[in-house]
Amino acid sequence: MPKGRPAKRPTTLASQQRRRSKPSRHQGAYHERSDITASDFLQVRTTDSEHLRPLYAAAKPFPHIQLREVFAADSLRAVRDEVIGNCSGSLKETDIYKVYQTGELRNLDVLSSEEQTRLGKLRTLRDTLYSDAFRQFLEDLTGCCNAAQGEHLDGDQVDCSINVYTSGCHLLCHDDAIGTRRLSYILYLTDPDQAWTNEDGGRLQLFALGDRHQDKDELTEPEPYPIVSLLPAWNTMTVFQVQPGCSFHAVEEVHSTERPRLSISGWYHVQGSHNTNGLAPESSLKQLQMCRQRPLTPFAWPASAPDATPDGVAKDKTSTTVSLWTADRAYLSEFLRPEYLQDDTIRVIRKQFLRESSVQLHDFLKTKPIVQQIMDCASGDRHELATHLAEPIEEQRSIRRSTWLGNGWTAASTSDFWSIEHPPLSTIPLRRWRTR
Repeated sequence: MPKGRPAKRPTTLASQQRRRSKPSRHQGAYHERSDITASDFLQVRTTDSEHLRPLYAAAKPFPHIQLREVFAADSLRAVRDEVIGNCSGSLKETDIYKVYQTGELRNLDVLSSEEQTRLGKLRTLRDTLYSDAFRQFLEDLTGCCNAAQGEHLDGDQVDCSINVYTSGCHLLCHDDAIGTRRLSYILYLTDPDQAWTNEDGGRLQLFALGDRHQDKDELTEPEPYPIVSLLPAWNTMTVFQVQPGCSFHAVEEVHSTERPRLSISGWYHVQGSHNTNGLAPESSLKQLQMCRQRPLTPFAWPASAPDATPDGVAKDKTSTTVSLWTADRAYLSEFLRPEYLQDDTIRVIRKQFLRESSVQLHDFLKTKPIVQQIMDCASGDRHELATHLAEPIEEQRSIRRSTWLGNGWTAASTSDFWSIEHPPLSTIPLRRWRTR
């Protein structure tokens, strides 16, 4: 697999995603095959659930466990090689995530015979994950199903895919609560020969809940910072129960440019219960409804903040003029690369934005010191920078200046941050440039 990128070979799984072929609904259709080869894959003993259960139940901020050496290392290496050699992911990017993802692994059954042969070990792993034995192990470990109500994890509803997080990829805070999902899991296929480190990013972050509001109908919000961060270590599998309004988690942005964060992730769905989530009053729908009623944390810039507009440039903040003046160009030329101030370039950018509703500007800032200054401030201690965190984090995620020091930002740790936050990034010349 090329460094920092998913494999470039022709997509086999993603091309099948549109077919949406339903898995066989015959009982045992998936796990009869895996029972033949499960012993070749499974390294964790199904009887281990008894001594692992207390660890799972006691974990904070909500019950979870990171199982280690779940599968035989040689077999899992073979799966990893198959994935790298035969699969590629399509970029999926929304307001909550950026990740390369294959099609759903349930569609392995509708590939051609040749493709199924090339992905045979991956298919065996998928069948093992949804086998009778492994699902029973997870039920015993987590206690996620109410046997008295006839609940059990569904072996026919296979819901998983391969996810590749390269540099810059991330997944923001959410609780996974959709439909009949009961357990979430991530099986990591990262480089087995080079341990993943904190500096690589991509950790699974788990968030605790804040204090319960007096109004019982109002849902509790997650705390702004995670209390647990789990490294995506090779041959580990993280499992937790989907709990609406509780199981908040995120994937930290990946920093490594050398190695991708490769995993198989998905859900086990519950079967046999009329109350699919077990927490109907706090379903995802109700969360969305509460979000509309709940105001976001207000924030206002200090009234005494300095005017970021340089001398010689109009200071009328209500002006709707879109022409870029000579003084604007002269000022912006100190910060932006010259090609971005040329009329032809601006026209090309505008056309692309109108066509695609987005545009990515490469090497936008002129000098490396400005970029480095931004990175230094962004990575600094949040307590030293006198910042204000926008909340709740499942709706907005940003850090803003919150303290105006009278006649200016006098502290050394804050003056640089203020200079970046305003000139050149919030000036009237740049606003006019954006309008063009």
